[in-house]
Amino acid sequence: MAAQRIKGKTIFKRETIRIVEALRVSPKGKVKKKALIDLSDVSVVIPVKSDGKLIMENHYRYAADKWLMELPAGKVDDNEDPKVCAKRELEEETGYRSEKIRYLATFYVMPGRSNYRIHLYLATKLRKTSTQKLDEDEFLQVKEIGFPKLMKMLKAGKIEDQKSATALLYYAAFSKIKKV
Repeated sequence: MAAQRIKGKTIFKRETIRIVEALRVSPKGKVKKKALIDLSDVSVVIPVKSDGKLIMENHYRYAADKWLMELPAGKVDDNEDPKVCAKRELEEETGYRSEKIRYLATFYVMPGRSNYRIHLYLATKLRKTSTQKLDEDEFLQVKEIGFPKLMKMLKAGKIEDQKSATALLYYAAFSKIKKV
């Protein structure tokens, strides 16, 4: 289920990002040169405990230079199933394992410029298995927060991470939870 790599001339490459100059053909047959961003997909997990609280992360993000409230998430490795990634990231970042993880949806984040997608999963029947296994440059604190409070935080602009905001709104719209 991994996104296809963008083919074209690489003009910049570092770590997990690649900028590609590619020729694209429009639906009307017009050829146009485009600069596109080639990024790996990400799996996002909505972990819901039996008491209804969600496992969230207060995560320091270098690019934003601030702490952001987020759901557990991580990069899908080459040829990795996004569900396997979701399970791995949930345990590495929070120390929780899910006995029931269900695919919900896939979204393109910026389809006009990139192949970057997020794969959304719901994790229930959680059990604490270990401590976090964070990467050396990863800084986060695990929080348990009730869904009504998360919706208030989202409305107040306190959840600024787009992938988490999208996931929470999807969950609010399509789950059988009590609406706020």
